[in-house]
Amino acid sequence: MFTFAKKITMKPIFLIGFSGAGKTTVGKIISAQMNLQFIDLDDFIENQQGKTIVQIFSQPNGESLFRSMETKYLREFSARENIIVATGGGTACLPENLELIESCSISFYLKWNECDLLNRLKIDGMEKRPLLAGKTDSELADFIHILLEKRKLFYQKAHFTVSAKNDFQLAQKIIEIIKKV
Repeated sequence: MFTFAKKITMKPIFLIGFSGAGKTTVGKIISAQMNLQFIDLDDFIENQQGKTIVQIFSQPNGESLFRSMETKYLREFSARENIIVATGGGTACLPENLELIESCSISFYLKWNECDLLNRLKIDGMEKRPLLAGKTDSELADFIHILLEKRKLFYQKAHFTVSAKNDFQLAQKIIEIIKKV
């Protein structure tokens, strides 16, 4: 007689943090190493809408439309198991989204200092990030400072805060935490 080990299921994992924090890269690393489905929330919305985020934001009431889509899909993903979701930089800053993240998932805030975020965003490019597009280095630094101060209050409500020197180290730290949860 054969017996099969019970498949272990886990709550969805949500990665939150500022634009450029590495949520997508880290999510893909974790997904590959832990055999979890990976979803980038921004990419998912673009695919569902057939439009880029920049195009969605440029519509009348575009940002509020985009935020409502984030909430809709976040609610859907919060009911799944064995997935890892890279959220958008502002996703966790809406009370309804934060409540879903806190109650239905294991969440990680990918924390970087402002200087590192500035450098990461300059390397990654800002043209696909509607709130950052067209800013000079000085304007971008000021924008990061102001917005990060506002968003930190939300980001810090994640179940875990992780920081490291690079994305791979972040992923490894998160995997170690997940194995203990």
